[in-house]
Amino acid sequence: MPEHIQMHIFGRIISLNNATGRRDLITRHLNDLNLTGSYRIFDALPGDKNSFQSKRLKPGEDGLWQSVLAVLKDASESNESFSYVHILEDDAQLSRELYSWLSHLEQNKRPIYDIIFTDMFVENTIFCELIEAHSKCMADRRIGLLKGTSYSGCTASWMIPKGSLSKALSLLEQHYHRSSSNPLPLDHAIREMIADQSICVGVAFPFPTTVRIEDQLKSSIQPNQNPAVLATSIFNTILRRRLSCCDHATDLKLLGPLLEGLMGEVDMNNLLGTILSSTVLPKKLRYELDHRLLNLPDNPQARPSS
Repeated sequence: MPEHIQMHIFGRIISLNNATGRRDLITRHLNDLNLTGSYRIFDALPGDKNSFQSKRLKPGEDGLWQSVLAVLKDASESNESFSYVHILEDDAQLSRELYSWLSHLEQNKRPIYDIIFTDMFVENTIFCELIEAHSKCMADRRIGLLKGTSYSGCTASWMIPKGSLSKALSLLEQHYHRSSSNPLPLDHAIREMIADQSICVGVAFPFPTTVRIEDQLKSSIQPNQNPAVLATSIFNTILRRRLSCCDHATDLKLLGPLLEGLMGEVDMNNLLGTILSSTVLPKKLRYELDHRLLNLPDNPQARPSS
C-alpha cells in the first residue's frame, strides 16, 4: 500500500462508547492493513431518546445523524492535510484493494463526486443485477464506479472529497434541521438528495469494503427480534459481501441458522424437495463409484462422477 495515501485520509470510525468488542475488532483489522495512523475512533453520540416524537427518528438513527455531522464539522475545521474524509461504522471491513483504487482515482483525476460510497445495501434484485458485472470486474482486477441513482442505502463506509466537504456538510445540516418536515434516516436523506440532483454520488464497485455478518445481530438502529427478519438481514449481508473484494470464505457457516430463520414453520421435507428440484444443486452432487452396483439401474453410485 502506498505510504503517501495514508497521509491523505481523515478517517473516523463511529462507535458507541460501550461497544468494546467492535472497537477491538476494527482496531485489529486496521492494524493488519497498516492503517491505524489514518483512522481514529469517534465516540458515537447516543441520539435523542425523544427524537421519535419530535423527528420521527429512532434513537440510533438520530445518534448516527448527530455523529456524522460532528465528524464532518471537525474535518471542516481541521488543520490536517487530507484529500478525503472517510466515515466508517464499527462493523466495516476494508479490503486491501480500497487504497490502491483510491490512489488510482487520484492519479487519473477521475470526475469528482460529492460522496463516494464504498459499499451499500444489497438484496436479491440488486445482487442479480450486479453479479455478472462483479465477476467480470474481479477477473479484470478492476474497481469502477456505479453512477447516478445506483446507491441503495447504508452508511457503513463512505468518503467525501475535501473539495465537496463544505457542500455535503451544508446539505446534510439543512436536511437534519429542516423545519418544514421531519428528517429521514441518513441514508434515505442522501437518496432524496440524489433524486433532487442536489448532490452527486458514486458507488465503488466491486465494493472495496463490506460489513461483518456477526454485527448484524446487534444493531442499535434495526431491531431484529423477528427470526425471519434477522435471517433476511443476514442473507442480504451475505449477498452484499459476495459483491465485495473482501474475503468472505466463512460466510457458509451461517447458512444453517439462516435457513432455519427463513423457514419458520415450513416443512423440512418440502424445503429439501424444492432445493432438489432446482437445476443447479443435483448437478453438484457426487458419489463414490461402487463397482458392485454397476448392473443396478437408476443408482447414482453405479455411474462415474463427471
